[in-house]
Amino acid sequence: MDRKEVLFEFDDFTLVKDGNKEKGCVEYSQCELPVAKTHNPEKMISLDECWKVIRELDYGTLCMNTDGFPHVIGINHVLYQNRIFFIVDAKAIN
Repeated sequence: MDRKEVLFEFDDFTLVKDGNKEKGCVEYSQCELPVAKTHNPEKMISLDECWKVIRELDYGTLCMNTDGFPHVIGINHVLYQNRIFFIVDAKAIN
């Protein structure tokens, strides 16, 4: 399977884009996620593509909608031992 089709690798299964059913894989449309699924699954990028993007970015924004009001917070990140740590200005949250 092409690595561009893999969305995430869990311990017991691999989540893949729809149309890529293989042994040990679960298609995106067939999985149950604790959060709402994306409105445009065809625009999803693979885990490898995510890592490529995060390595190229210097900063980003975290967008939320709470109580019917949009909030945008500037956010930086650090990559350390294949983990992403987000750095948020605490004053921006208060």
